[in-house]
Amino acid sequence: DGSGTITIEDSITRVVIDAGAGRDTVTIGTVDRVPTVLLEVNGQGGRDTIDAGGRDLGAVRLLAVGGGGNDTIIGSGADDVLLGSDGADVVTGEGGDDTLRGGSGKDNLSGGDGDDQLLGGDGNDTLLGNDGRDDLDGEAGHDVLTGHAGDDSLKGSSGDDRLNGSSGSDQMDGGAGRDSLFGGGGDDRLVGGTDNDFLVGNSGDDVILAGHGDDRASGGSGADTILGDDGHDTLDGGSGDDLLAGGNGSDRLNSRTGDDTLLGGDGEDSLFGGGGRDLLLGGDNDDFLNGQSGTDTLAGGLGNDAFGSATADVINEAFSEDSFASLLDDLDAA
Repeated sequence: DGSGTITIEDSITRVVIDAGAGRDTVTIGTVDRVPTVLLEVNGQGGRDTIDAGGRDLGAVRLLAVGGGGNDTIIGSGADDVLLGSDGADVVTGEGGDDTLRGGSGKDNLSGGDGDDQLLGGDGNDTLLGNDGRDDLDGEAGHDVLTGHAGDDSLKGSSGDDRLNGSSGSDQMDGGAGRDSLFGGGGDDRLVGGTDNDFLVGNSGDDVILAGHGDDRASGGSGADTILGDDGHDTLDGGSGDDLLAGGNGSDRLNSRTGDDTLLGGDGEDSLFGGGGRDLLLGGDNDDFLNGQSGTDTLAGGLGNDAFGSATADVINEAFSEDSFASLLDDLDAA
């Protein structure tokens, strides 16, 4: 117990502190005229606290390992590597470009300032990027990831995950599992992955790729591009001039407000134009098209198609294959 001072000679490149078994607290205080050195702190067994308190450690680089038990690790103001290991750990990066890993257990990771990398590991983890351009990966388990400020990358990996982009133009990938993705502000890219996912772009001009499974996707405000891909999907453009494509399966496409383009693709699809001047293309199979309000253009494509009643709509079954191909090129570019 108590405090101590470590004197580091110029020839030393690595200092290791082992807290030992039991419930230990290692607080890293002031650093004065220290050469470039790696400071490795190992909590080992027990419920430990390793606290650098966001301090300026100069040329010192911190590697903190919690070990077994439910540990609390707080990084410095520099670029740290903070590893939770076993147990339900709380790991905070503070300043600098940090790497945080929860390990096994139900962990809580917060990047703090800087461009951080957060890895949840096994267990049902909570990851918060905070400021900076952060890279979050929930890995195994049912995880909750929030990017917060900055243009972040969020990856759910396996498990039923919830991804929140918050502000910034974020890249989000749910991976395997039944995931929920929310883009927030900025121009986001949302990928549902496998299984049945729920995706919302919110504000901004978003690109949503629902992926495999029976998915529900909504663009929110902005000019969005939404692709259902495989499965029986429900796509909602929201406000703005949107492009919706059902892909394979029997899909339902709703354009809402704005001048939208709806492409049913394969399967028996239902397309609803909503407000604005919309273009509805049924694609293959037997489709139902209803322009609803606004002056719309409807083309059923192949199959025995049905059209809803709307006096202002133009039914154009001669819509060219070249026009279909042009729209598909737009989707490939997205």
